[in-house]
Amino acid sequence: MTITAGPLPTRSGFQIRVRDAGLDDLEGVNALHARCSAATRRARYLASRTRLTLREWQRLTDPARGHCLLAFAPWAMGDPIGYATLSRTAEPGEREVAVLVEDLWQEVGVGTALVAHLTRLAVRDGAGTLVAYAGARNERAMRMFQRLGADVTVTQGEIRAHLPV
Repeated sequence: MTITAGPLPTRSGFQIRVRDAGLDDLEGVNALHARCSAATRRARYLASRTRLTLREWQRLTDPARGHCLLAFAPWAMGDPIGYATLSRTAEPGEREVAVLVEDLWQEVGVGTALVAHLTRLAVRDGAGTLVAYAGARNERAMRMFQRLGADVTVTQGEIRAHLPV
């Protein structure tokens, strides 16, 4: 079942549209990766990934593991401008958040809107804590999680954001 959220407001005033991702969205997500710079992909994956494999996408979109959302521009549901995941971890009540936003849509609040929506889903699912990891040079991720009220620490070249929900 596809759940559409939105429109979700961004801090810049744009209203993005969001829906659950499915297996048939892999091509669009890989096209999103192709539109992102190597620096953006490196910031998300700690490596300059150019695409996701079918197996990886199957894990990310498996509802038993969490939520995977696609974000779209306000005027089109064609190609996604970003995606975000909320995944179960080994710790009870903890969920991990990860986000990739196309370069042209960064710094306008798309990632923040996605994480805020995932936070609501995490609460609904009974989670008490969100965590996120990024490379220590990923200042955008650090600012986003600080805006959301997360405790952000940098150790051994990695950002760890811890957000009670």
